[in-house]
Amino acid sequence: MPEPAQDEQFTFGGSPADFPEEWQEEGPNGPRLKADKRKNVPRRLEVAPDGGVAGGGRPCWFIPGKFGFCLNCGEMPAGQAREFNKLATLSAEGRSSATTLLVSSALRWLNRAEARIPEDKRKLLAFTDNRQDAALQAGHFNDLIFVSLLRAATLAALRCAGPEGLGDQDIGARVQETLGFKAQNQPRRLEWMLDPDVKGVAQLNAEKAIAKVLWYRVWSDQRRGWRYTNPNLEELGLIDARYLSLDDLVADQEEFAAARRELRDASPANRRKAHSIPFDAMRTGLAVSTEVLDNSVLEEIGYASRQSLREPWTIGLQERKRTASALMIDAPKREEAGLQGEPLVLRGGSRSALAKKLNRTAMWGRKLARRIRLHS
Repeated sequence: MPEPAQDEQFTFGGSPADFPEEWQEEGPNGPRLKADKRKNVPRRLEVAPDGGVAGGGRPCWFIPGKFGFCLNCGEMPAGQAREFNKLATLSAEGRSSATTLLVSSALRWLNRAEARIPEDKRKLLAFTDNRQDAALQAGHFNDLIFVSLLRAATLAALRCAGPEGLGDQDIGARVQETLGFKAQNQPRRLEWMLDPDVKGVAQLNAEKAIAKVLWYRVWSDQRRGWRYTNPNLEELGLIDARYLSLDDLVADQEEFAAARRELRDASPANRRKAHSIPFDAMRTGLAVSTEVLDNSVLEEIGYASRQSLREPWTIGLQERKRTASALMIDAPKREEAGLQGEPLVLRGGSRSALAKKLNRTAMWGRKLARRIRLHS
């Protein structure tokens, strides 16, 4: 891995404190690497333009064995993850993605007014040699269209809301309006209602169900990195999250009178950054307290959606729900948390990726003591 040049965010130097919490243990003189991890320690090299390892070349880091963690942010991929998925980029699409884009482009062209193609002729036929590939391609196409539609509606709703944005309780209903998923919009009923011909209270139930499903979908889509080759709107820089009254808090010197010196003497801009980092980590890790992520509430929403809505707007029984997780300072080891428990843990210990991000020298001018915690 070439070492980033003149990048203040890259601080990895190979010392034990630079490694993830799971790689470290307490020694007599402070943190040290665990014995079973030492064979996988990245080594700093200098590589010449011809590929040879020689002094005076480009500084690089050689990572032996499997990819264990990111040297920049400290994040550790799941142990059972494939190497391809750990390092996949936006250019890593396979045959399914390419076919989906070609098909969607062809259908878009067929349905343009200037194409002058009769409606009964606007068809596309694809061939495959086995039903498994056909099912995979159909699922990939449906999923991409669903995610693209949801994100487009979310972006449109936020743009319509203007600079004030939308709050937690409003986002679901506003995305619903943008999609046109209202019972009075009869032509659109076929797209989201299980029975488009229902009347009376059943229509109201369907509207309530779709609003809550969309509320949940918007929250779950904020989860960082859960789609390798389809980053969400925030990762693309199209939207951002703001925290109410945070500017007032960081500018109130009285609130920080009893805080640690680093926060007490910090500028409002640095205080804002120091609070935004853990807030963003908790939000994108879904370690938040909101009604729609409560497991019992989510079960009710899922049941109501299956009674009134058609796929893909339901929350299915087999879907792995992105329920709220918890920020833990003294988190259990990954093997203790297990495959089911690990997604519900957001690690915030002194050696975690979150702590290292908070301890950037560029923010404070120096490294902080390990036990400093944010004023709340």
